[in-house]
Amino acid sequence: MFLIIFVKPDCREIGAAGGYRIIETCERLYLFFIPTFGWNRQYFAVAQDGTAYPIREEAAKAVKHGEKRSLAAEDFTGPACEVSMGYGDGSGNGRAATDTDRRYSFNNDTAVRRKKCPYCGFTTTENFTYCPKCAEKLEEVQ
Repeated sequence: MFLIIFVKPDCREIGAAGGYRIIETCERLYLFFIPTFGWNRQYFAVAQDGTAYPIREEAAKAVKHGEKRSLAAEDFTGPACEVSMGYGDGSGNGRAATDTDRRYSFNNDTAVRRKKCPYCGFTTTENFTYCPKCAEKLEEVQ
């Protein structure tokens, strides 16, 4: 009998506030390819140009629970983040990240093709044919 357990970063859109998409990131434990629980949650407001700004957890959770609101200046917790999806040092040299330099950010490269799952709504810039969340075929988004 085999037990398949792994941890990987997870990123999902949880709603919109004003002109921003609200994104939740975390480390997620998978058991037999089923996401079980996450930790190290961070929340970002992503502008239309792809720039990501860290925001307060309370503001993000209000949006996640369906509250219609705009983000106020006090909801932002820091400057804009580097923009490329996943782990790393941001240099693009592919070096492995350590626990101290692990961070998330988002890709704003206009040449990158985005794909979205028509069933669960998962969006990615990776070269997947099928959704890693629900296994349905992904569609390209303009």
